[in-house]
Parts: sequence; structure tokens; C-alpha cells
Amino acid sequence: MDIRMEKKNDEKAGSLEIKAVSGDGEIMSSGTFLLRHVRFGGRYVQVLTLCGLETKPQFRRIGLVRKMMAEGEKFALQNGVSIAILHPFSFSYYRKFGYERVSDTLVISFPLSAISFVPYFRDMKPLTTDLVPAYIEYFDAFSKNRNLFFRQYADNIDLKGTYVLLEGDKITGHVKLDNLKHFDGVNRCDPDGLFLRQLGFLSPDALTKVLGFLRMFEGEQEKVTVCDAGPLPELDSFLKNYMHTEYVLRPDIMAKVLDTEKALSMARYRPGSGRFTLRVNDGDPGIGGTFSVEVDGDGGCKVKRVDVENACPDIILSPQALSKLIFGYDSYDPDTAAYLPGVTVTDTSYKVLDAFPKQINGWFEHF
Repeated sequence: MDIRMEKKNDEKAGSLEIKAVSGDGEIMSSGTFLLRHVRFGGRYVQVLTLCGLETKPQFRRIGLVRKMMAEGEKFALQNGVSIAILHPFSFSYYRKFGYERVSDTLVISFPLSAISFVPYFRDMKPLTTDLVPAYIEYFDAFSKNRNLFFRQYADNIDLKGTYVLLEGDKITGHVKLDNLKHFDGVNRCDPDGLFLRQLGFLSPDALTKVLGFLRMFEGEQEKVTVCDAGPLPELDSFLKNYMHTEYVLRPDIMAKVLDTEKALSMARYRPGSGRFTLRVNDGDPGIGGTFSVEVDGDGGCKVKRVDVENACPDIILSPQALSKLIFGYDSYDPDTAAYLPGVTVTDTSYKVLDAFPKQINGWFEHF
């Protein structure tokens, strides 16, 4: 079968479109690869996002997606990008390519009566163009310690339905409302009440006021649905009346490390973790290898590739397990780490596992 790969690279937009085309001109498979600035390890870094990969049924199982993904990851590496992320249609399918689950969508629904313990608060303002600079500053602060939040830019902020909490000239909280029934291909929500696309805050007082603002809809709405409370553990801690609260957890985001040395240098570590050595088993020289990591008292680190023959790694793991560790999908001890794919811990003190803390992962938007 005669197949050609057609690529359209827009360097300014940071995008690559790929089509696999048959000899007679039929599009067999296609996909888009975007470079986006996303929170990781407390900073904004460029990541590769895989979008809309699809193959017509009659052309499946001949390796077209594998070829496109290889081109997309090459495009990322050429631009200095070390991590790729995607929303999978199948976790087992993308795991074959080195991707692993690192974040979930948590939908929380509760009656408005369940937050009757917070006082009414009406003084939230619609987000307007003149408030956008303050909103970007606020969102940067809100997202700082939450992985996988897209960087906000003035020209891509949707003002509709967004209310902000102003304290002087500073924004300290926000909520994005959608009162309409909604179907989303990622989160599959179709609520019958007040639908929250986004919710954010910088303090317990700000969260109290944002929830108090929701109470202004009492009588008009009976139920609140938070689209994704996964990156909002403070909200779950704040709620008190759980009897009628519903939780739906949906595995959502997968990630792959494309350049292990660079990804390790950007990851978040528990301060004072000291030095450990990590070996990743993978045939790709950019992913596989043995690496020394030295973490200082502030959580900063120095990473270098070391001689495999003379190295005694504290942990040996697969690329998939590496993704779980550096994204802090969970905290791991010797018992739970044994269930990670391809993991062997040789450090008898198991301090290497303590170096990777559990983190907040998630976002409010589909890419």
C-alpha cells in the first residue's frame, strides 16, 4: 500500500498537523500536535498535547497512528519539549506507546442546601475586559501548585458566565457558570441545575465567599455540579454535608516523558530528599538510562546522566511508572510501589519514594 505522510507545521502557533494519505489521495488517518504552556512542577513549561488522532476503520491496525505519534514526538523534542499529554479513548491502547494515567476528572454534585452553613455573598462582579490583566495575575497564583493548568492569555479568555471576587484591585476568587444543560466529550456532564465550569480561590475566606455567591441562586436552582473538582481538594475538605453529595471519578489524562533528564530537572520533589539514582528501562536513548538526582533543602534539584556500569540505582522503573512519579499521581510506599508497572526498589530505606510527593493534577478545559 502506497502511503505518504503530509505534514503542516505552523511554528508561530506551535502546531503540527499530520495526515496519512493513500496513493489515490484518500485521507486514511490524521492528527494534530500542539505545543502549549502548562503548569508543571510549579512553573509553566511547554508540553506536547495530542489532539484528534483518528483513523478510518478500514485503515486501522497497520501502524498509522504509531507513525504519526513518532513524528509528533520528534516535533516536540526539536522544540525542547520533554513531556506529552493526551485525553485517551483507551488507556490500554496509549499505554503501548509509553503513556500512563496521571490525572482524573472528579465531578461533584450537591444540593444548594448542603452549603447553607456559608453566609450569602452577592458581591462578585462579572469578568470584563478591563479586569483581564488582574484575572491573569490571579489565575497564575491560583494555579501555581496545580499541575496541568493551561497558561491564560488575554486573547483566549472567555468572559461569558465568569464572575470574580475583587478585594481592592486584586482578584482572589472566581467562578464560571453555565446554567444550561451541557454535554462535554471529556467529562460527559449533563446536570439539571447550576453547572460550574470553573471554580477558583486563593484563601479559605475567598472560597467561603464564592460558595456564598452560589447561594444567590437558591430558588432558581436546586443542585450544583462542579465539572472537575479533581484539582480542588480544598473544596472537598470544606464541604460538610456529605449525605446527598455525589462523586463521580473518571480517569482522564495520560502523559509520557519524552526526555527523562529534562523532565526530572523540572519535576517537584520533597525538599531535603537528598541524592538518589533512578534507572528507566526503555530502548529510546532520550527516555531510557540511569540518572542521578540531588534535591536540596528548597526542593530544587541537579540531574545528570551517569555511567550505567558503575551506577547502583535506588529504583528501576518503566517509562509509564516514571510518569506517575513525576506527576505525583499518588504517594507511594514499598507496598504500593510494587504494583506500579516495571518497578523495582533497591533502596532499602525507600527514601527515593518519599522524594516524589503526591500532587494536585487537573484542569478545567479540553485541548
